[in-house]
Amino acid sequence: MGKRGLPSRAVAQNTRQRLDRAIKVILIVALLSGATLLAIAAIPLCGQFGPAIGQWARRQTPWLSAAPLLLSGFGLAGAQWVLKPPFGVVLKRLILSAAFILWGIVQLLPASDLSVELGNLVITLYVVDLVLIVRDELRAVRASARDHPAIDRHGDAGHV
Repeated sequence: MGKRGLPSRAVAQNTRQRLDRAIKVILIVALLSGATLLAIAAIPLCGQFGPAIGQWARRQTPWLSAAPLLLSGFGLAGAQWVLKPPFGVVLKRLILSAAFILWGIVQLLPASDLSVELGNLVITLYVVDLVLIVRDELRAVRASARDHPAIDRHGDAGHV
């Protein structure tokens, strides 16, 4: 223990490493679940067992569809504790992770007014995230042009 009963640096570092590994595992499982979803969608097209597996898969589709979305959203949100980016970056990433998590939840809900409204919220969160990305990119281009006037807006050096 360090000063005032706080965990030592070694304990904090160990915790951070565990969280880092857990987030990596979550994101790998998210990728694998997405690949599984695509593979299962292709199975009905293949061989004699395809239709039976396809019928089973259609009954599992809500969970199969929700898993990569939920895992990606929670993985991105959890990564912010490890990465510790500036507040503005955290806010944008949490907006994106909320969109993924809500989209995963929508996959699990039966068709209803609630699922439609949550779907609309997901769309809005993605649009807000995209607007913030474009805004930041434009600011970066303007700042670069201001700092390096010999480079045009496309990144090409001017002719001398």
